[in-house]
Amino acid sequence: MTRAVGVAAVATLLMAIGLGRLPNSRATGSTSSDVTTLAVLSAHVAYEGALVDGVRARLSPADAPVAIAVRSLTATLGVQLSAALRRDGQTPAEAGAIWARVIGDGAVPPSRVLLYVCSVHALESDHAELDAAPPSALGGLLGEIELTLALEGRQLANRLTGPVGAAADHGQRELLHVIAPLVISSDRAFAASA
Repeated sequence: MTRAVGVAAVATLLMAIGLGRLPNSRATGSTSSDVTTLAVLSAHVAYEGALVDGVRARLSPADAPVAIAVRSLTATLGVQLSAALRRDGQTPAEAGAIWARVIGDGAVPPSRVLLYVCSVHALESDHAELDAAPPSALGGLLGEIELTLALEGRQLANRLTGPVGAAADHGQRELLHVIAPLVISSDRAFAASA
C-alpha cells in the first residue's frame, strides 16, 4: 500500500493549495473550480477504464470478472461525468483543453506546484508495466494500480460540490470494493471497507 498511501497523502496536501481561476461555467453557474475538477476527473476515469481494456484479455479466469466490473463502473461514471460537463457548457474539446492546462504533461514548471495529482501521466509506464507482467502477476498489479487511481479519484470527487461530486465519490468507493480481491492482503480490508 506504499504507493497508494503516498499518492493519497501528496494529493491531500496539494489539493489543499487551491486553484487558479478559470472562466465560470456558462450553463449552470458551477464554480470554475468544479468545472476544472470535473474535466480532470473525467480524464482520470477514462484512464482507469483504459488500463482495464489493455489487459482484460490476458487476465486469469479468476481475475477477469473483477476487471469486467471495474470497466462497467468506469464506463457508467464516465457517462455521468460527460453529461455533467455538457450541462456546464463544456464540449469534449474544451474539457480536454482544461485538463491540458492544469495537468498537461505532468512536468512542474519552475516555482509552480501541481494543483492536481493525477496518474494519467503514468499512462505509458503503467501500460508498459502491465504489458511486461506475467499473467500470474497481472491481476495483482492491476489491483495495485487501480487502488491508487481510486484513491486519487476520491480525492478529485471530494473537490466537487453537489450531487455530481457525491456520485463520483460513490463510484470510486465502489471501484475500491470491486478491486479488493485483486490487491494484496494488507490492502484488502482497506479497499473493501472504503
